[in-house]
Amino acid sequence: MAGLCTSLGKMGEDLILMAQSGIGEIAIAGAGGSSTMPQKQNPVGPSVLVALARQAVALASVLQGAGLHRQQRDGAAWFTEWLTLPQLCLTTGRALALATDLVGKISPDAAAMARGLDDGTGLIHAEAYSFALARHMPRPEAQARIKALCAEAQAGGGALPDLVRRDFPGLDLAVASGLGTAPAEARAFEAAAAGH
Repeated sequence: MAGLCTSLGKMGEDLILMAQSGIGEIAIAGAGGSSTMPQKQNPVGPSVLVALARQAVALASVLQGAGLHRQQRDGAAWFTEWLTLPQLCLTTGRALALATDLVGKISPDAAAMARGLDDGTGLIHAEAYSFALARHMPRPEAQARIKALCAEAQAGGGALPDLVRRDFPGLDLAVASGLGTAPAEARAFEAAAAGH
């Protein structure tokens, strides 16, 4: 149960970050508003998920500690188990119900997500360029060359794709232009989830 709650708590942490002012990659319907900052949404539901996860981890720790018994059966350990287990069950049930409710209230902002992926420098493609270049030279050298181009891009010397094109005109840059199989996998997951 603690593992499940921890996974749901991670979902809550991610939702809090994505809804944060200045990031705004998602909106959560029914999220609490701020009394002093009207543009801000307070992700109450995700915050509760995180709190429940932390409580579940603590309860699981108490339950594990109760596994230490004196002789064949220890009344204190047994009482500890029965004080803790119901709370852990209630915490897990509430976290599951809340997560189920939250999932239907999330609206992504595709434009904000795209801005987060690429700020115009093209640095998001550095790893793909390193792998493509490593097909033509030793990997450490390829990584060092791309790292130097990334530093140039960050210093305002141009976008990374242009710099790679300049220094390696024969390199196939198509490796960084797509998302691979991720979109198809996401659509298949969505279809499978909708069918249940």
